[in-house]
Amino acid sequence: MTTTLPKAWIGIDPGKTGAMVLLDDHGFIGVHDWVDELTMYRQLELYRDIWDIQYVCIEKVWGVKGNSAKSNTTFQQHYGAWLCILKLLKLPYVEVTPQKWMKRRIRVKKSAKDKPSADYVAQKYPNVDISGPRGGIKDGRSDALCIAEYAMDMSNV
Repeated sequence: MTTTLPKAWIGIDPGKTGAMVLLDDHGFIGVHDWVDELTMYRQLELYRDIWDIQYVCIEKVWGVKGNSAKSNTTFQQHYGAWLCILKLLKLPYVEVTPQKWMKRRIRVKKSAKDKPSADYVAQKYPNVDISGPRGGIKDGRSDALCIAEYAMDMSNV
């Protein structure tokens, strides 16, 4: 007897306060903040074993204007780590620019402090916690969820 794994899509925001979100075809949503390479590898490996991962979309950004060199360097380190993790786990992935995934759901950010994805996620997914430990919005979580929706859209094209 063969069992069919449920389908799932993953969105990754590789920023300093980035996150990974899994959406499955039964409405499950898993949200994971960036911890370190090994933790994220193990979480993604677990997901791969439980779900049939259709697409992984990772946000592709070269640097954010106005951010410090240190902040942009951290972003690039996380981005590279995520690409290695995806390749090691042999998961199908697509790099997507913020402008491309935002166009499908929300308005493009006007500034680094603008959080349109948080507004969208708070309305569509009120049970998903997008707040950090001190109560502020963690836009990495809401961005990753929107990117996961974009991944889901890709498989329906």
